[in-house]
Amino acid sequence: MDPWNEPAVPPECLDTGPYPVKNVSHFYTSEYDHHLFQNTLQSNIVIFIVPILSGIGVTASLLVALLLQHPDLRGFSSMILQANLFTDVVYLITATFVIIPKFQLSELYLAGKYDEFWKNLAGIQDTYIIGYPIYRETGSLSVWYTAALIMEQYLAYANPEKLARWAEKGLKIKMIITLLNANILVHIMLFFKFVKEGICVAQYPVEEEDAKNLYGIYKANLVCLSTTYRKPGYIIYEKYIYYFLFDLLPWVLSLCALGMSYAYYKLQKQQLAANAHIFTGTLLRTFQSGRSVENTFGIMIAFLSITFIRHIAYMICHPNMVIGELDQHCNLNPFDIYNLQVHQVFTTIFFYAPYLNALVKPWICLFLHQGLKIMLMAFYRRTQKCLKITGRNLCLVLDCSRPTPPSDDIGMAASNNDLLRSEGEATAAPYSNGELHAYENIATD
Repeated sequence: MDPWNEPAVPPECLDTGPYPVKNVSHFYTSEYDHHLFQNTLQSNIVIFIVPILSGIGVTASLLVALLLQHPDLRGFSSMILQANLFTDVVYLITATFVIIPKFQLSELYLAGKYDEFWKNLAGIQDTYIIGYPIYRETGSLSVWYTAALIMEQYLAYANPEKLARWAEKGLKIKMIITLLNANILVHIMLFFKFVKEGICVAQYPVEEEDAKNLYGIYKANLVCLSTTYRKPGYIIYEKYIYYFLFDLLPWVLSLCALGMSYAYYKLQKQQLAANAHIFTGTLLRTFQSGRSVENTFGIMIAFLSITFIRHIAYMICHPNMVIGELDQHCNLNPFDIYNLQVHQVFTTIFFYAPYLNALVKPWICLFLHQGLKIMLMAFYRRTQKCLKITGRNLCLVLDCSRPTPPSDDIGMAASNNDLLRSEGEATAAPYSNGELHAYENIATD
């Protein structure tokens, strides 16, 4: 087979065409492109595990966000947490589409389906170019929403009157929207980060005995950094300034706010132990509707711990991020600007740490948020009671212990009374002992 004379060969790939021709082995042995051609244990784990984890995380985040819409759980803290959870939902979805597709192509390549391989590669590159800016933007926004959550908790302790005025004027919604708009403006240039450059690939079969026989010529695209991103000034900005403003600074602010909030929390515990009046200004705003101090502390501890490991990985990788090499980044496999030429473990930690933080956040809420736990327990008891009543009514209908069903008026009346008593239990108040009016829900916004 001589593909140079076949009509299927793209005209750009002929001898007089504008695109250069490279052997597929050039990409097969590349540090960044080998995942497209080789089926490794890591790729198999990523293909099966990441979609499952993302699906569980998205479902849990949406569940918690919807439960926080309950009137007894609405508040400033809950609104920030809801915005954070919805941001994590978008982040998990885009992260999945950015990570997964490039690992699935190796199956087509190893099966010898080269036409499908190069055709699907173009779609994966387009998906990455569109999804990557959203992935980076939502990841950064989630970090700042998490920092805003603990800083709001600190203001609830330190200056509750000002926090109450902000809530009354609707500034809580403006603050959430302002963070969103500012984050979009900062990351808008990411949509112009990558450009495509045409190239032709000389494809050889996978089998060793056919390695010298040319299979075909395919027109493909390289994903390269745009001209703006290749400038040393912008690379320095992303390497130092962006990392400080959108990774390190919110982490430091969160750590300080957590320490000061915990000091206020201990002081408040002492006041309550001394029988301080619960309806003082500070305590009133601290225990406002929807607030769960333990939940906020749990989210912050997980965020600070996971992000700290990520910072350590970045510091280790940082000396190997050579600015001059970034100008040569053109690959089949879309890849980030970070050139972490160190051990694969550090690169994996740096990439998956925010993903892990988005996964564990809703579960922390389900286990530590007092209002959510009370609501779920009440729902569980109501469900158990309804199932018990349904089973009891079914027994009344299918009761075989009696020789004959009640046919007289007295028997029917007795059966109806039993049914009414059972239905009365079902319509009883679902919340006993003021379950949803726990100490955290004393005041509302």
